[in-house]
Amino acid sequence: MIALRGTLKILVNGAEAQLVAEQESIRLEVDNPVDFLRASKLFHKSNLNFLRSTTDYLSNNGLTLTVLSRDKVIMVLGHQVKSGVASSLLGVPHLEIHGAGLLRRITT
Repeated sequence: MIALRGTLKILVNGAEAQLVAEQESIRLEVDNPVDFLRASKLFHKSNLNFLRSTTDYLSNNGLTLTVLSRDKVIMVLGHQVKSGVASSLLGVPHLEIHGAGLLRRITT
């Protein structure tokens, strides 16, 4: 089992986020999730294999990454996930996306 601890500020093409890790729980706090996720190109079709590998790695190692915006959960990846429609549509296991229309906005 992996346990993490620390804080990291991330800047991707001008979009900022803060990564906070505590044991098996990792939080990615973003002010504007659409801008950050678009800038990271995480959901671009050329990166879906990377996303699958990442969610598998997190799940297999008991880690959960929760993406939050203004203290509201918008996405969960990894171990403590209830896979749903977004996971099925993208073919990415261990992925939950919250919020109507978020998937559409970050993949366009």
